[in-house]
Amino acid sequence: MTDDTQTRVIDELLLRGLDDWLQMAEVVFVVGAADPTLSNDDKKVRALKVVAEMLDGGLMEAGEVTADGFVSWRVSPKMAIATIVERWSRLEDMPGIGELCWLANTAAGDAAVKTVVPSPPVPGARTQL
Repeated sequence: MTDDTQTRVIDELLLRGLDDWLQMAEVVFVVGAADPTLSNDDKKVRALKVVAEMLDGGLMEAGEVTADGFVSWRVSPKMAIATIVERWSRLEDMPGIGELCWLANTAAGDAAVKTVVPSPPVPGARTQL
């Protein structure tokens, strides 16, 4: 994935995160829409890279959704990615609805997406930035 494509994927995910929490299945969908030629293994690698960048950048946090709403894991980005990788290793396919974890924009993620200059949309994007 080129840096430009990765930036567009992150922008799209942050945009989606303005309205709702994201699940890993949605991250995989957006990564695949950005490059429909990817194998499932490549989608996994790129989805994890995108999530790691968003967590490391303080743009999103990982957690669970409970009856009380989003509950952050409150762990380091490195630990969050390790948990996601470990959970993914137990799946036989790509993650489904609610599997692995949920992601929520941080205040920094909301602010970052609101300042993005419009760019070409990711194929299948809900809204063009």
